[in-house]
Amino acid sequence: MLEAALVLALLAPLAVLAGRYAWGVYQVDTLHSLVDEAARFGAAAPLGEGEESWRQAVRRQAVCGKPEPCASGRLPGLRESNIRVELVRGAGSPPMVEVAVEGFTLATPAGGRTFQGKPLARFPYAGSPAAER
Repeated sequence: MLEAALVLALLAPLAVLAGRYAWGVYQVDTLHSLVDEAARFGAAAPLGEGEESWRQAVRRQAVCGKPEPCASGRLPGLRESNIRVELVRGAGSPPMVEVAVEGFTLATPAGGRTFQGKPLARFPYAGSPAAER
């Protein structure tokens, strides 16, 4: 019994730390997936009501998983204001949708990790010819 108590006293904190680390890795992976998914959504979404409403829909797609407003996002603390959406137009090349995370801090066991400009995803815009202007 004494040996089991000693081993458990040593292994329990290690198990908790491993769980917290795994949760942090999961959240970072989720953040990368959200950005990638939003960029793909933005690449196919029409500019319909204008570029600003398109940006808003892409931000909501990143945070909520749908282009409509939601009560809580898919990652704790992630807000629409943390998502940067750009339609990058280059000379002689098709427009690119660029989605990145700005100013979002993710709590990790080692403190916090702040994302500035990354993760970032780019996809060629295919939504409507209005983007060619």
